Amino acid sequence: MKILFVFPKIRHGSSTYSDPGAWKIVFGYPIITLPHLAAITPDKHEVKIVNENYDTLDYDEDADIIGITTYTMTAPRAYKIADEFRRRGKTVVMGGYHVTALSEEALEHADCVVQGLAEVTWTKVLEDFEKGKLKRIYERDHEFDISKVPPLRRDLITHNPFLGAIQTTKGCPHTCE
Repeated sequence: MKILFVFPKIRHGSSTYSDPGAWKIVFGYPIITLPHLAAITPDKHEVKIVNENYDTLDYDEDADIIGITTYTMTAPRAYKIADEFRRRGKTVVMGGYHVTALSEEALEHADCVVQGLAEVTWTKVLEDFEKGKLKRIYERDHEFDISKVPPLRRDLITHNPFLGAIQTTKGCPHTCE
């Protein structure tokens, strides 16, 4: 199966930083959720990552499933991307802070949403998709242990980000209502 992960472009005008140089420094850090997900994706699958801030997104990409992560400031663009891929018959899975907070809104644009840490549920999403039993909403059902995540798939990052990233913790262990 072929998987395309997408991080939508952050519009320069969507931040309070008016200087493009400052914008690149503040938002120039790599997005590591997608290389994390690629690392835990079983080897039998082919994975590609597109960060629209550096890469060109091709809607004709030969992928079976499209995974999009988004923040609130990138949600409008994420929804446009999701809508276009769905129009072309692709299955779209969305996650990220915005999607976790506003899942019903995201479901208007995606076939499936992942609430909370996708690293906890991603392999289940793939298994269900392969069986033709993809659920609309996935929530974590166990704790996340960052020490068990394999090294990031940095080989899939095609750009040279301004800053490196080391993650020592992730998310919140509490499941508040």
